[in-house]
Amino acid sequence: TKRFTEDSLDNEKQTQHLSRFAMWEATLELIGKHPVIGIGLGEKKYIEILKKETDFITNYGKVLDNPHNSYLQIGVMAGLVTLIIFLNINASMVF
Repeated sequence: TKRFTEDSLDNEKQTQHLSRFAMWEATLELIGKHPVIGIGLGEKKYIEILKKETDFITNYGKVLDNPHNSYLQIGVMAGLVTLIIFLNINASMVF
């Protein structure tokens, strides 16, 4: 029951936002380092590269298995070229 008190839920929400935003920042850093073809597909590869090329573990102690944002995930794993193709396909479906 302690987990469901109002204070603990507020703290949990703040932590989730911090973690997600921190993951997005780290993912954008990786996209900047690997803009054309990305880092490769897969959660294990993402975690491995995140640990190797950023100081995320030092700052936060753990990583999430992916950036929890589809566009960033495509951009980091497959590169900006693939992300642009994906966005064009989505736009063509809408218009």
